[in-house]
Amino acid sequence: MAKGRQWKTKLKSYENASFNKEQKPTQTTESVSDKIKRLRVEQQRAEMNRSLRRSQTSNHSESHLSGLMRYETERDPTTAPLPITPGPPPPPSWRLNRVHQERIVSVQRLKAKRELVTAKDNTLYGQSACQAAQSITSKKNVWSEAIPYLPITVKQTLMQHISSIDGLDETLFDLFISFGYSDLCFEDARISFTKFCKAYWRVEELCARSTEEEDDDWWDHEDNNPFTDEYDGYAHHPIGFDSETITTATEDIKDERASCLEPILLLFLKDQYRNPSSILDKKSFLLFTPLSSTLTSLNISFLRWPNISVAHLLVCTLPHLQQLRTAGCFNATDGPRAISIISQGLRMLNLWDIGFHPWIKYETLCGITGLINWKRDLQELKTLCIENLQEGVTMQVREWLANEGYHRRIKVTE
Repeated sequence: MAKGRQWKTKLKSYENASFNKEQKPTQTTESVSDKIKRLRVEQQRAEMNRSLRRSQTSNHSESHLSGLMRYETERDPTTAPLPITPGPPPPPSWRLNRVHQERIVSVQRLKAKRELVTAKDNTLYGQSACQAAQSITSKKNVWSEAIPYLPITVKQTLMQHISSIDGLDETLFDLFISFGYSDLCFEDARISFTKFCKAYWRVEELCARSTEEEDDDWWDHEDNNPFTDEYDGYAHHPIGFDSETITTATEDIKDERASCLEPILLLFLKDQYRNPSSILDKKSFLLFTPLSSTLTSLNISFLRWPNISVAHLLVCTLPHLQQLRTAGCFNATDGPRAISIISQGLRMLNLWDIGFHPWIKYETLCGITGLINWKRDLQELKTLCIENLQEGVTMQVREWLANEGYHRRIKVTE
């Protein structure tokens, strides 16, 4: 009997256990199905809300388009077309950027045809310089300590080869800063006009002399500071300093020169004075470059610098230049004035490159309307480079110079 009760007890425990096992899956299955139904309802609600928001945002544009389509379908096809008022023009910056990009692309396309300025040198020195230039452009950090100590003649050759490869960037430009150059090549360099001026130009105050004792102090100061009267430069004087009577044309030139070169003076004075503009109204200063006594050849081709400011700076501080290459660096707006300034001021030029300017025409250089007075200016010029101008311009300029008798002295190259 005892065993029978034990078996009955075990049987009941098994039945209870099996019942619990059957109940748990049923409860779990029901809870999962409820969750799935709830998620489906929430998903449908979210899709409805999203479509409603989308329809509200596009309501304005759709109403405009539907009105236009309804007008097109209902109107008589023989009537005049629907007038469409143009929108506002794009900002000036958009137009200038587009024009600037188009100009850069065109200049790069033209420059691809340009022959290297440096002559092909098959000597060991020339080949070594070319290999060194390629190494410098790719391994600037390796050469950064050696370049400043190279001789001037070696630097000049390296700069020419680097310009023909990729052009100087700001890092290489800083490494080559030095005085004593006779030939500087910055063709296609990636440097700003401000950086160029601060590297090679200087500003000194011009002291007034009134008594003999002050004259002695002046010369003592001159001995300690040789960068004053030894070099040609632009002398700025405050208003009322010069009491001489001058013509209106001369006054206009001085005003233009001052407006172009005084900002360069301010670049140097703002590091020394809190209010440099007021200092210019009180004191006299000399803008000069130590290169004026040695530099005879300068290449600034394809540089986007202020045209008129560059022209006045070269004329005032580098009047002894003999070779100047300005291919592709003048724009159609300020370029004509810059060419006129350079032709009048740089009287010792024997080579001038003004090629790669599509805006230069026959009338720009020749005849009564020409920018250059060939009878008065450029008396030492022997080579005029006008490569890649408009079609036929080079031939017309060559024929005009021959008819005027300048062909014996001036050679036109392209």
